[in-house]
Order: sequence, then structure tokens, then C-alpha cells
Amino acid sequence: MVAPADLRLRRFRAGDDAVLVALAGRALGPYGGHVERSLEHWRWSILARPGIEPEADVLVLSTAADEIQGYGVLAADGTVLVYFVSDKRDAVNPTNEIYLAAKRPGQAAFDAAVPVTDVNSATLHDHLPVVARTGSQLTLAWSRYDTQNATPWLNPKSDLYFATSTNGRNWSAPAKVTNDAGNVVHLYAAMYQAFDQQWRMLWLTNRHGATQAIALPVSGASQFPTGLVEDVLPGNGYSHRVAQTTTPGLYLGVWVQGPEGSQDIYYRLFRR
Repeated sequence: MVAPADLRLRRFRAGDDAVLVALAGRALGPYGGHVERSLEHWRWSILARPGIEPEADVLVLSTAADEIQGYGVLAADGTVLVYFVSDKRDAVNPTNEIYLAAKRPGQAAFDAAVPVTDVNSATLHDHLPVVARTGSQLTLAWSRYDTQNATPWLNPKSDLYFATSTNGRNWSAPAKVTNDAGNVVHLYAAMYQAFDQQWRMLWLTNRHGATQAIALPVSGASQFPTGLVEDVLPGNGYSHRVAQTTTPGLYLGVWVQGPEGSQDIYYRLFRR
């Protein structure tokens, strides 16, 4: 028996999952009705929960000699952050800008929306934002383009940008991801976590002529096109999204496709 004074909390590290699965088997195995969980199932049910980042949210209980005794998962404070785009809220700047509205725990309504001034451009359009918690920080990705056309999917050129934040309100300076010359579009950014626990950016582009959905590790966003994976999903649609399934290595991809006014949602199961 380990005395409580000898225990301490630390952040989850690679390899802890196997130790915790074995620990659960030893602790619960003698009791009737216990069903042994596989390592893959434990990872799916704990590490792959929506909004959970293992290195940030999973705490391991261990001794001074780092003998693991258990674990816990931190809960978020319940604040809802909604990001959206408007070209009408700022009477001085007529371009599309990204805004944030927050709803704190216990509040019946959202706070007044405010512009995300750390990332918005004074002269260019910022549109189609997406936010994900990618480890110990939030990552915001969006499309930026000039004023030839206020609608991003009708503008002949756009680039993908990203920024990071620890609280969703204060952001790093925008960093440009894409660097293609000429009339190339980069639109409909999304983010998903792969089975290796690494986050990927996913978006639509015509950089090789035909439209295709491509992906890039978030950790390598500043090194485009190094690490780029092309033709992740069919490119004859838009707003692609990817999520893990309960089967290791198997992903679900969904997107919108069809003529204007009669679009449908399509899906595909694929391995990567």
C-alpha cells in the first residue's frame, strides 16, 4: 500500500497507456464480470475523447520512483467560444473579419461579440475560421484573400493562415501556411487528430489544377509543402471533415457535394 503523502501528479507521457491498461487488469481482474480492455480500446475511450489532449488533460498518479498508481482526466471550465465572420460589424473596416462570442458557465446568454484583433487584417479579407485544441494550446486556421471578391470561394486567390492561443482570446501573430504563386485557392480549413495523436490541417486547394483535399501536420504548418499529403478525400466537394472511428487506423470523412441549391452530404471510410 502506497501512503498518500508519497503520491504525486504528473502529465501523461508516451508509454503510460500500456502501464495503465495493465494496472487496471491487475486491479479488476479478480472480480467477476470484469471485461479486459485492449490497449486500443483504452486509447480510444480515454485519449481520443473529443476535446481531450493527452499531454494537457490526462494526469497520472505516481510514486516518487514513478510507479504509476492511477490517472485522471481534467475537465474544461465549461466556457463556450464561438468564432464567426462578419463584414458589417466594423463600420471602419469593410472587409470580412473574425469575431469571438463567449458563453461562460452559469450564463444564460453569450457575451457581446468582439473582433479577434490579434489576427484580423486591416486591408484583406479573413474568412472560414476553424479552431481546435491541439495539445496544450488552441490552433486557429482560416483563409485570407484580397478584395477582388468578398466571397472566398469566388476569389481567384487565397492563402491559409494559422495562429495559436492558450485561452482562445489572445492569439499569436498570424503565420502564413501556403506560399503558392499565381491564382491558387486554399479554402475550407479543418483540423483532426490522427491515430498517432498528431493533429492535421485539412483543406481544399487547386494548387495542381484539379481541386483536391490535402492535409498537413499542424506541427509542420510553417514548413509547407513539406509533409503535405494529397488527395486525402475526393476533391469534387467542399467543407471536408475527418474523424477517427473506434477501429484503429480507420477514419470517417464527410463533405458537401452537388449542384448549387441541391447539395448533399457524402461520406467515406478510409485508412491512412
